[in-house]
Formats: sequence, structure tokens, C-alpha cells
Amino acid sequence: MLAIYFQYGEDRRKGGVLADIFLSYSRADQPQIQQLAEKLTDAGYSLWWDQNIQGGKRFAKDIEEAITHSRAVIVAWSAHSVESEWVLDEASYGRDHNKLVPILLDATPPPFGYRQRQALDFSGGVENDSAMQSLIAALDELVGGEHHAPEAASNIGSKPLYKRAELVLPIAALVLAGGAWLAMGVNSASDVEGADMALTLATAEIDRSKSVAVLPFRDLSAGDGNNWFVDGIGDEINYALSRTPDLIVASSGSVAGYADGNTPSPQVAKELGVANVLEGTVRQAGDRLRVTVSLVDLEGKQVWSQRYDRPTDDMIVLQEEIAASVAKALNTALDPVELQQMTSLGTTSVEAYQKFRASEHITSGNDAIAALEEVISLDPEFARAYIDLGYMYFQRTQLGSAGWLDRTDLDADWELMQQVMRRAEAVSKTDVDRAMRRAFEGEVRGQWDSMIAAEEKAFELAPNNLTIVGALANSYALTGQDQKTLALVDRIENLDQPSGLRKPGLLFGMRRYEDAARAAADAMAAAPSSYSHAFRAHHHALHAGDAELATRALDRLKQIIGPDGKLTDLQIFRQACFDGDRTKALEILARTELDDERYMMLSMLGEKKKAREAIIQYDRSKPPFPIGSLTYKPYFDIGDFPNFAVRMRAQGVVFRKPDYPIYCPA
Repeated sequence: MLAIYFQYGEDRRKGGVLADIFLSYSRADQPQIQQLAEKLTDAGYSLWWDQNIQGGKRFAKDIEEAITHSRAVIVAWSAHSVESEWVLDEASYGRDHNKLVPILLDATPPPFGYRQRQALDFSGGVENDSAMQSLIAALDELVGGEHHAPEAASNIGSKPLYKRAELVLPIAALVLAGGAWLAMGVNSASDVEGADMALTLATAEIDRSKSVAVLPFRDLSAGDGNNWFVDGIGDEINYALSRTPDLIVASSGSVAGYADGNTPSPQVAKELGVANVLEGTVRQAGDRLRVTVSLVDLEGKQVWSQRYDRPTDDMIVLQEEIAASVAKALNTALDPVELQQMTSLGTTSVEAYQKFRASEHITSGNDAIAALEEVISLDPEFARAYIDLGYMYFQRTQLGSAGWLDRTDLDADWELMQQVMRRAEAVSKTDVDRAMRRAFEGEVRGQWDSMIAAEEKAFELAPNNLTIVGALANSYALTGQDQKTLALVDRIENLDQPSGLRKPGLLFGMRRYEDAARAAADAMAAAPSSYSHAFRAHHHALHAGDAELATRALDRLKQIIGPDGKLTDLQIFRQACFDGDRTKALEILARTELDDERYMMLSMLGEKKKAREAIIQYDRSKPPFPIGSLTYKPYFDIGDFPNFAVRMRAQGVVFRKPDYPIYCPA
């Protein structure tokens, strides 16, 4: 979403990223430029310069993109650079676009045509404090924010030439994955190795012999029975198996369409691209449960089966036993202790487990918070409850959740969130859990380098876990790392067939609107009764300018919600703008009260100043960051929010220019 165009390593453009400052110079002056670059990055700027281009190679397209999206162009004049056609071309661009900042590295005057602007004198070296202060002042006029020169001289070679970025974006933004992006530099050799490891794992061959789809269990009870248990047992076994690193487990969303039990298991396996299918039935009589489970392969052969007769109080242990037995039948490489840890549901309290499952279906955000707090009071060691509660507190601080959660005191919620995160870390039982907890903490603290490093660690430990792969892919998409994103998109498709919302969401996050719309259309066709698929198809079609798909998706949405249902105002507003009906769009705006929705609508109407005024009150310089939930929007402009901008740029983060794929005509 945000972009730093300053890479360290052989491929300077791994992330396809952008920066505040474009640095033009002659390679003969590289020792001085290296010192200058370090000082500027220490001051908090993001840079692009071609230190890693070997020999005479010049990547004109990359250079053009970098200089076009920069906010300032520093041209370092010297006896060498005045003879360089490349420097002259870059200086001409900076001059013609009013973002030229010239400096002198020696006594050589700038060429004719470039002497109208006073050049800052660094002929005595970059340690000239007065010249550095003047340079920073000139840059701040173009870049924005407030930066300060380093107090002490840098030790060249003792540290990297830039700082890694730390960003703030909510989990919801990772799911939606849209807007402009950010790219992080690599801060050390270990980071390079970690990134390469992630790409290697993403493209590694998948052993489908250990793949399974867990179908919804069928309830054979005479009365209402324990419906919540029957509804949840498949999901919980799916959850437990998905935590087993060497297994491939079809997502719950993929198997939901087979709940009626009418499709033969071999056909399910073929359609979902798995080698095995787990199916089962539950019969309750009083306080006793009878659960019958069968694992069937692609040819319909029974691989394993078992019948369990247990008291209802054993339901948690029973689900864990089934998951462990299935993992063993699929020849997991985990030893018994590791397997027990991975398949654990996280609590031994049936009452806490029941209330936790119930909390997942509560439609009021604040009621869900109260329910999760009760769960924790019943079992203070239940890590999953802490994670859900921490996320709910986090959402309560975000603009995008307005109307679902009542926002209270931001600072108070931040304190609660930190307490919950610390406790979640303490009670996490496995390395995978701890890595994902650190990833979440990095996100909510605005430390995206820590978040991605933790996600990469979790991916290394569990390369087949769709939740982890999806989270890392979203992070890569939002940080402009397209090569890695596409590799993970391919992996997701191989792991989860069909891939549902993940693929279109990731493609949208890369601004590949047409590809995202096509993928969303395929997902909608595969799951015609899914509101989420139809919603996303409509959303992506509007951004891609696909009127035919937008109409089909809108009709599907209306069918799904029924005659008593209602489209959201934002859906109607986007469609009105797409149709060129500004009058209707203004009518919707007039009745909209939520700040974040008014911001979105005003942005699409081209009312930039009013859009900013709608949410400027949420522009904070410390956590939590309500503005963060809107940064994934294509039209988000960091320049409108000075506190957030200063924090971001101080960490080496620069936002890409706003984009308006949906725009209401005047």
C-alpha cells in the first residue's frame, strides 16, 4: 500500500516500489553519495538511487517510474555528472516538474539551463551541518513532514543504508487487500535469507497425498440435539488438522457447499483437488454422543474409520482424538507430543468452549467482546479467546468498523489491547501460534517489518496452512512485493481448490483490477449462493470497468438477500457513480452519518477537502491509528493526514499517489 523504493541487495526492484526522493548522480561520485544517502535515511527519508546496478546496465523503465513518483529529485552536480546524459535528463525532469533540489559536490558549476536555482554547497563533504540543514529544509517543502539531520557522523559500512518500514494497517485491510502499496527494504543478510526462504517455500512442490477435505458432519439425533456441537465439529477438526504442518486441508469455505451430503466422496475429492475426504455423523441421546467417522480416498476406498461412544463432557477430547487419528492415517511426520500440541483446541473447559463457539455467531461487536471476556473468565489459559478478544479491541479503534462496534476511548482500548496481546503470547502453546501472535502484535503496533518477519516464520513452520499463507500473501501484496504475492497466489490455488475470495482479493491488492474481477466472477460461479463472492465480484467489476459483470453480480446479490433484504449504501453509491448518476450519489451521501463512509463517498465524488475534514479528527501520532483502516483505499492520500504522515515517513514509508478507479462525474 505504501512504497519505499530503496532496496538492498542485487535486485534493487524486488518489490516494484517507490520513494520520496530520487537521487541523481554520476557513479564516479558514489563514495560521497553513499554517505549522503545514509544521512538522509537516518533523517527519516526514503530514497531511490541506483547503487546496485552493475556495470553499464540501466533499467530505463524502472528509473522512469521511480523519478515520476518521487516528490523530490536531488541532482548532485560535479565534474563527472555534468558530462552524464543520464544526469542531465533526470535533472531536466526534476526542473520541469518543480521538484529539483540541486547540490554541488565540487567547484564545478551546474550546466547552462540549471543555474536558475541555487545549489547547496557540499564541496567540503557531506559533514557540512549547515548545508545538510538547508537540504533537509528544502526537501521538507517538497516531501512534507519534519525531518532532522543526524547529530553524529555515520560510520559507513557499520549499518544498512536505510531503515525498515513500520506501518499500520488493520487485519480487515489484509483481507480486502486494495489500494496503493508499500514496500519494505531488507535490513540485514538474515532478512534477505528469510525473504528468499519464503519465496522458495511458496514455489515448493506440494505433496497432495496428505491432503484432506473435512465435510460438515451430519446430525442423526432424534430431537434438536447438540446442534452447536454438530455444526462445529467439522470446523474444529479442520482447524486442528490445518495446524499440522505437513498436511493440506481444504478450507471450511470450500467444503460448505457439500453440507447436504448428496455428493459422493470421490467426486468431492476430485472437485476440491484433495486425495482424501473425512465424513462423519453425530447422534446424541441424553448425555451420550455417538460419533462415526470415515476417511475415504479419491477412489472411494476407506482409509480409516472409527466409532466413538462418549459422554457429552468428552466432546473436546473427542474432537482432538479424531484430528490426531486422521493425521496419523495420513502419515504425518509429527511425533506424538507435537501432534497433541497441534491438534489441541486450546481448552479443556466444555463451558468455555461452548461459549467460545457461540461468540463466533454474535452479530454485535460489543456483545462479542462481552462474551469473549466471559470465556476467558472460565478458562484464563484459552489462547484463541485472547486472540479473538484482542482483534475485537483492535477493530473498535478502527474507522472501518464503525456501526458494528461502538468506539469508546481510543487510549483505553489500546491499553486493553496490549494487555490481551501480552496474555495471548504467554499462553500460546506452539511456535506457530507464537509467531502469529507476534505478527498480530507487529500489525497493531504499526511495526510491519516485525509483522512480516513473524508471518514468514509461521509460513516456514506451516507452509500448507491457508490462514498463514493468506496472511503473508496479503502482506506481500500490500507491500508491493508482486513476485512473492503471485507465487503465494499460485500456492493458495494449489492448496485450496477453488480458492474463493483469496485470489481476487490479492489481485485487487496488486491493482490488477481486471484480473481480480475475472477471478471474482469465477468464485461467484463456483459458489452462487455466497453473499461474499457476489459482493466481491460486484466490487471488483466496478473497479475494472466491467459493466456486464457488475450487473450480473448485483442481480446475484439481490437474489441472495431476497425481497426483504437491502443493499448497503456504499454498494448503491458505487453503482451510482459507475452509472454516472451523481445526483443519486449525492442523495446517498446526504443520509450517511458514519465518518468513514462519508470519507469514502466524498473521495469518489472528488470532494477531497471535505473527505479529509470528515476524518481528520482521527489523525493520531501514536497507537492506535483509526486512519490505518482506510489506507488500503485507492484514493487514500497520506498528505491529508500530517500526524500519520510524519510517523510513516520517519520510518521510511511513502504512500503512492491516490487512484480513482471509481469516480463520480461532476
